[in-house]
Order: sequence, then structure tokens, then C-alpha cells
Amino acid sequence: SAGVAALLSGVARLIQESSRVVFSWTHALWMLVIFEFQINMWLKAWSYHSTYSLAPASVLLPMMMAVLVYLSAALVIPQVPPTGEIDLPAFHRGEGPKYIAAVAAIYVAAFTLEIALGEVDRSGHMVPIAPSTIIIRFVLIGACMAAIIWRRSWVPLAVGAFQLVMNTIYLFQLLG
Repeated sequence: SAGVAALLSGVARLIQESSRVVFSWTHALWMLVIFEFQINMWLKAWSYHSTYSLAPASVLLPMMMAVLVYLSAALVIPQVPPTGEIDLPAFHRGEGPKYIAAVAAIYVAAFTLEIALGEVDRSGHMVPIAPSTIIIRFVLIGACMAAIIWRRSWVPLAVGAFQLVMNTIYLFQLLG
């Protein structure tokens, strides 16, 4: 996908310019979260392939998801200036709220998609969204909001780690 390409190109550019990069664990963690979203979206989209009927009204939500996932990838990669330091901690402090808000928007879109279409169970049948999924989505959205509000503290790092763990669990659920 274009999001994976944007992320990998950005990481490659940062590696090429590594002598000028001031590293940030928080930024790196959010890059991983957003990369994992790319993979999870592919797998989730594939889970719908045998039960989904293509109609104009049903294209809007998946398209919105694809746009948001790409947007988050584009926002998390800094522009690399021709000279000078590439300060990733400063980039995260300034731009982090934008890509974290994009992550929150992805959760809202995923929740909306799951409410509209349901979930696909292991046997390939559509089932209503589970109450636990609803609770988890609200917790993840709230965590993103906390990372935006308290962005100059340890909160974005903790929320990024929490997001990565939760999305990894979800990845393994998708893989079956």
C-alpha cells in the first residue's frame, strides 16, 4: 500500500541521514503503531472479501479507512531538510498530535465500519460486533486523546506502547 511505501521510504531516508538524526523512542514507537495499522487494515479488509457485496454505499467506509491509514503514515514521517539536525523528539512534540489524532480517527472509522458491516468470525460468517470490541475501541480512542492532551510527558510513550500491544493482539486474532 501507499502507506507502507511512505513509511519505508521515510525510514530509509532517516537511516541515510542517521548522522544528523536525534532519535526518539516515542516517535519510533508511533511509527511502529502506524506500520502495524497498515498490516492490520490489509488483513481486516481480506476478512470481508467473501461476505462483502460491492455497492456504492458500502465503498465509503472502507475508502475512508484506507485514506486515514495512509494519512497517518504520511504524517508520522518528517520532512528531511537538506542540512542541519533532524530532531525527532521535537518533531514528535510538534507534529505528534496530528498523527495521533489520525490514529484515533482510524479507530473511530474502524468502529463505524464494524457497526455497519459486523465482524467476520473464524468460519467466515458475519456476526454483530462484540461488546468487548466496543469497549476496547473506546479505551484506545481515549488513550489517543490522553497522548494528545499530555504530549509533553511520559503519556505519549506509554500510550504508544499500549497501542502497539493491543494492535499486536488484534493482529494475531486476525491471523487466526
